[in-house]
Amino acid sequence: MKGIIPIIIVVLVAALAVWGVIAANIFANVSTIQGTYTDVSIVSAINSLEFVKRSLQQSLVYSFYQAAYNVSKNGGYSDTTNLKTINSLVYWRIITDTTQAPTCGIFYSGQTIYCTENVGLAKIINNIFNQYVDQLQATNFNIPTYSSVTIGGGQGSTSIQLTAMPNGNLETSKTNLYDIKDSAEIVQTIPTTFYKLFDFGINNFVDQDPIQPIILDAIENSINNYNPTTATSTATYTYCNATNGGLGAAQVFSGYYGSSYSGIQNSISNQIKNQINSLSIQTPSSMSLNVSLLANPFVKITAGSCSQTTLTACDSLGNFTVKETCTYSYIASASAGVSVKSLQDIYPVYNGTNTGFKNLELDFALGSCNVNSQSACRFS
Repeated sequence: MKGIIPIIIVVLVAALAVWGVIAANIFANVSTIQGTYTDVSIVSAINSLEFVKRSLQQSLVYSFYQAAYNVSKNGGYSDTTNLKTINSLVYWRIITDTTQAPTCGIFYSGQTIYCTENVGLAKIINNIFNQYVDQLQATNFNIPTYSSVTIGGGQGSTSIQLTAMPNGNLETSKTNLYDIKDSAEIVQTIPTTFYKLFDFGINNFVDQDPIQPIILDAIENSINNYNPTTATSTATYTYCNATNGGLGAAQVFSGYYGSSYSGIQNSISNQIKNQINSLSIQTPSSMSLNVSLLANPFVKITAGSCSQTTLTACDSLGNFTVKETCTYSYIASASAGVSVKSLQDIYPVYNGTNTGFKNLELDFALGSCNVNSQSACRFS
């Protein structure tokens, strides 16, 4: 028995040694598997974060596309409720009143936003961007909301830089395994002719009025001795009169022009229509321009005073030749719609009906008149 016990002990020790080696290998393999799983999970998490960041970058670009499209169609405004409009187009100019025209191109809820700030457009971009963020949220990562978007670039620039400022970090995590965080700030540079559309519109339709010369030309082509300063003219008609009174302004007018008030008014109106619809302004090759009449021109002729001068006898009945001169005043106004379209910027946007690729297009209206009086002129 004494010999058997040492043998048993040796066997047990040997067995324990063998088990120790086996156990060590098993534990090493398990540890390696766990380490490998953790490494793969971390790499997967980083890849997820990078995917989300790329998605956010593209979402910021799309947010700009939609915001730029929306405000451009509204003449630079996000809300046109309290603005003077015609056919849903914001008046950038009504005679000499250009208070609704952009100082630099961006408006937000009626407040002027200058090029160096662009707060208005930035707010719209940020609102749309946060809607994209909501759609990108998932269970294995967290995307913070974004408090603001700032815009770099400016008037005349061919690109803008957008910076989306988050309220926290971009984070992905699994309980007890890892917790990975990264900055959620998104910066994107976008080539665009957005500002150039506004520059063109301001330079050609706000800094100058291309419609008033058309109106004046139409009046002067139809009315002799029209005085644009006073918006008046005179007409003299000589006739043989058997009465002591004159013919009156209407008959003097038709006698002088061979047409009634309505006939001359229609002539002036038609000329304004034709010239506005065929208006040509030099346009950059990157843009197209369309100017069209939005409503029939308003034309009104008002008679003033008349005076008569009796000349020699005009027949054997004792009637005398009378020369009668009357004065007339004229009001003519018209509203035109302007569409400046970028031939370079074609964005995937929602137009209120469907989603598709649309050209960036700036739309607004002009109102002009031969006199500087909104109350005397008419703008629908």
